[in-house]
Amino acid sequence: MNRNVQRIINAHRQTEGGGFIVRRPVPTAGVDLIDPFLLIDELGPIDYAPGKAIGAPDHPHRGFETVSYILEGDLEHEDSAGHKGRLRSGDVQWMTAGAGIVHSEMPSKELQTNGGRVHGFQIWVNLPARLKLTRPRYQDVPSERIPTATTDHATVKIIAGEALGTKAVIETHTPIVFQDWTLTPGADVTLPVSRDQQVLAYVFQGAVEIAGKPITDGQLAILGEGDAVRLQGGEGRLLLLGGVPHREQVARYGPFVMNTEREIHEAIRDYQSGRMGEITRTARVMTDPELRKILDDAKTIAIVGASANPDKPSYGIMKILLDAGYRVIPVNPKETAIHGVPAVASLADIAEPVDIVDVFRKPEDTPAIADEAVAIGAKVLWLQLGISSDTAGAKAKAGGLTFVQDTCIGATWKRLHR
Repeated sequence: MNRNVQRIINAHRQTEGGGFIVRRPVPTAGVDLIDPFLLIDELGPIDYAPGKAIGAPDHPHRGFETVSYILEGDLEHEDSAGHKGRLRSGDVQWMTAGAGIVHSEMPSKELQTNGGRVHGFQIWVNLPARLKLTRPRYQDVPSERIPTATTDHATVKIIAGEALGTKAVIETHTPIVFQDWTLTPGADVTLPVSRDQQVLAYVFQGAVEIAGKPITDGQLAILGEGDAVRLQGGEGRLLLLGGVPHREQVARYGPFVMNTEREIHEAIRDYQSGRMGEITRTARVMTDPELRKILDDAKTIAIVGASANPDKPSYGIMKILLDAGYRVIPVNPKETAIHGVPAVASLADIAEPVDIVDVFRKPEDTPAIADEAVAIGAKVLWLQLGISSDTAGAKAKAGGLTFVQDTCIGATWKRLHR
């Protein structure tokens, strides 16, 4: 059964980021979200004069995924996990913010200097409660890797999901459809879709027919139940979106989307206290093979800020590392012993070689700890994503240490050795 158009929403214009204008069908008056889609923003098309291009400087996210699809333009992005990259025309970035990340998306230096056209989308996809605090992840896919398929008078770029027998290369945590369709007069395509998905179609050029109903530029069609969608030309272009609703409570405040108000307050505190980190422009993301080699080569790990309190993360992390066979030295002047291992007051009190210095302290403490790690001849300074510090990373590198930003060392060990 083909899905019918239940409702049409006209996109409105508003200012976002550093001052750029977007067309936004969702959220809008009376519609906070269309589960699982939290936001659909179309940026541009806009032609920037030299020196006038703007973007979205450093800002946090937690609890959902952001999808950036660049139709025209040249953007640079980086984040508090050490990811850096460039998005050009036709490229896609699928970012899982998960437990929390600070990132920026800005026009490239060339675009800022010379000016040029920018046109694209950012779409927010909610994560279910069980994945709200998952590890942050990036999938940057250049245009040439995005699959395309054609049929009579119709072409589709398949960013997520499947169409015309062709599957996307992007992996999604939950089943998602994200397709860019171009239709010309005479197009008549019927696509199978899963009955359990909410399906939307946003027209951003020209006009098309969906289930026989005309949908024009800047309109979002919300489709009803069924197992197929019929698209007809028209001369137009549209995004076809689909996802399985989570049907969970949604608590939302700016860049944080959780399930309860308490979780929102926790996200705000974590960001304000620096636990989501900062964009450490000295860092880079290490591959799993690189991380495995660091852990396999290590024998002695010092945990700065280790605690004998079983409710503290460092307590469980130390147990994981001890069980894995590492020599673990707790560093905390307030403790005498943890898991039967005598604690020392500072790194300077350790009288044996140390391979990795792992840190459970506030971000502002990490530069001094980096200096101490260099002084004792450690090989690696390991900072969790939530306590990253650009200054600490620079000090570690200047002292010849390998600087790692990842999940906590115990969680990384478990992930790589499960």
